Amino acid sequence: MYKRELIRANKPYRSVIELKCATMRWVSWHNSKRPHASFDYRAPEQVENGYYDSRRHKSSHNRVGTKIRPLHGV
Repeated sequence: MYKRELIRANKPYRSVIELKCATMRWVSWHNSKRPHASFDYRAPEQVENGYYDSRRHKSSHNRVGTKIRPLHGV
């Protein structure tokens, strides 16, 4: 599947590989960097990072006074 706006805006491509690379860059941008209305116009990457930051922050408060031991006797 190729995005019509990608092909028309940047044509002609010299090879199929060049077209595939451009498509992969576009899909990556669309899925990770593009602001989405469903995320209050934030990029999915920002939403995901915020989620994991909040989880990390919550878990550090839950373990007050406990030690995390390494798996191997380091």
